[in-house]
Amino acid sequence: MEEATNESEGIEEQVMEEELYNDYDSQGIEEQVMEEEDEDYQEAQADEGTRAERDEIVLNVSYEVKLRELLCKLASNEVVIYTAASKEFIKILRGESGVGKEKANSDLYVLSLVTAVLDQPDGKYESCDTGRLTLSRRLDELGKFIVLDKLEDVYDELKSGETKRRNAALLLMAAIVRRGVGLASLVLEKFDFKILVSPKQAQNQKKRVVNKGNYSVRKSKIEFGMSFLECGNPRLLRWILQEKELYYGILRDLGNDDEETIVYVLSVLRDKVLTPDSLVPPSLRSVLFGSGTLEQLALISGNPIGGSSADIAHEVLVMVCTDPLNGLMPDLNAKYPLKGNRKRLLDLMKKLKAKDIGHHRELLLTIVNGRPSLGSAYMDEFSFSLEPCSSPNWLAAISLVTDLVSSTNTSLYLSYPAPWKHDPPTVDSPEVQCMLNCIVPRAFSRMVINRGLQHDNIFVKHGCARFLLEALKSLDNFIRVIECASHDNGLVAQKWLSLKQGIQDAARAMLPDPQVLLKLLTEMRKSDLKSCNRKLKRARSSEKSSELNFRDSVKKSKIDLADDIVISGLSTNSDDRGNSSDKAIKYVQENGTDPTKIMDRIWGSQECSVIRDEPRDAEIYSHSKIMEIFTIYLRTVPNFL
Repeated sequence: MEEATNESEGIEEQVMEEELYNDYDSQGIEEQVMEEEDEDYQEAQADEGTRAERDEIVLNVSYEVKLRELLCKLASNEVVIYTAASKEFIKILRGESGVGKEKANSDLYVLSLVTAVLDQPDGKYESCDTGRLTLSRRLDELGKFIVLDKLEDVYDELKSGETKRRNAALLLMAAIVRRGVGLASLVLEKFDFKILVSPKQAQNQKKRVVNKGNYSVRKSKIEFGMSFLECGNPRLLRWILQEKELYYGILRDLGNDDEETIVYVLSVLRDKVLTPDSLVPPSLRSVLFGSGTLEQLALISGNPIGGSSADIAHEVLVMVCTDPLNGLMPDLNAKYPLKGNRKRLLDLMKKLKAKDIGHHRELLLTIVNGRPSLGSAYMDEFSFSLEPCSSPNWLAAISLVTDLVSSTNTSLYLSYPAPWKHDPPTVDSPEVQCMLNCIVPRAFSRMVINRGLQHDNIFVKHGCARFLLEALKSLDNFIRVIECASHDNGLVAQKWLSLKQGIQDAARAMLPDPQVLLKLLTEMRKSDLKSCNRKLKRARSSEKSSELNFRDSVKKSKIDLADDIVISGLSTNSDDRGNSSDKAIKYVQENGTDPTKIMDRIWGSQECSVIRDEPRDAEIYSHSKIMEIFTIYLRTVPNFL
């Protein structure tokens, strides 16, 4: 019995194990089937995606072919053909398959298409081509329809946060404006320019934060603003330039734009606004070129790698700062006196890096040449020390001051005001004091010039010598102008002669002590005689030298030759010549500067072309300049000894 029971239990366990294995097998088969079904599904999905992509490509190709065909028909001269094509084209634009399901994209494409049509050169009216008249009128009617009936849709695009839509709307309005003065005036009348600067954008402008999305719309905004100026209509210009926010936003960040944009904006301003034909009043031009705009133009013109953008920025700056009609340069002697904006102009002059940048230097000299009063004010606030010292900064500063003195237009007083014909000014009058300050700035006093002429450094001596020469030339010209005005007989002539005497007395107090010049000339003469004697002695000794003492003779000759090298010719005594030369050589070595370049910067390349590498040439040149200074001194301020 027990054995039978055990056998039955064993059979049951075996059956259970077989059933369990069968369950595992069935589950494995089901999982395998499910995996195969998933793979089939994924393959089917991939096939459907590929098929959809192929269908989309085919659809796009078919649309492109269809559009090309329609455009060809629209350009046909046959009325039946282009009429049918127009109807079919309208159906495509209005149909779901033509514009897509997203309204934003459809509006964008339509705006871009209409912009391209309105901007076509062949669709604009030209008086010499009457065949375009009908087409240009219809396109003008389309532009007028957009301005009068669809401007709210344009506003919706401008208010959207999408850059592409805002760009498309701005370019559309620019295309309408460029079609002519009539449509431009209509846009100016109907368009709300405040929408271009949202409250959020205005807040960012105050914080000087440039938003990348807003900046990407900048080119379109520039094109829209410049399109009004391109029309060139005087009445339209005076009207549109009153939209200060639009043009302030364009000009304020012009320095961050690319070269092409800068050249485009400034060329339009130069050709359409800064001309007498524009009839834009000086007050409005002055507002257009505020302090921020002037700083941007100065930044662009001072860019050493700016190329054409730097050149045109400099050209515009010269026009704005020197022509009284542009609202900055004062002109009180004109038929209708112009006050200008002296403070803004002087602030710009002080911000220019005229010591280092060529364009800035040229602009500053041009302004001073036109108005000596501005030059005098600039000299009074000169930011560099003129106390003589052997440093590159001082040499650059004295070179700038000397150029300012030589640029002063002393002949400007030939056109003195009408009251001066009967009552000449006195030496204490503001006009005369202004001119004297331009000739010898207060910062460069008599004692400073004396110290400079007797300085140990040869380049400091040359710098002071050139300044004194240019100052005397300007003073000589000024006195000649007064002499020309005093040719008439009578009391008026006596007043002019009295003014001349007063100026000469003032010059004696400002110019250096003449004894310094005499001492320089005397020392130069002694230096020349000693140099000649040394050469004669060396010649005799070299003839008597034997071959046994050849090496000693050569060594001695080298020492004597070193003693004879005098670069400046301005030494105040012969014993200090060697020290002066040594200091000059040390100065050049420490600063790594070519002496020829320093002399070119002080005297100018044309003047220094006569100086070769030989020290004797520099001596002769310096001697000649001191003699020229002394000659003008005698003529301009006689009886000064």
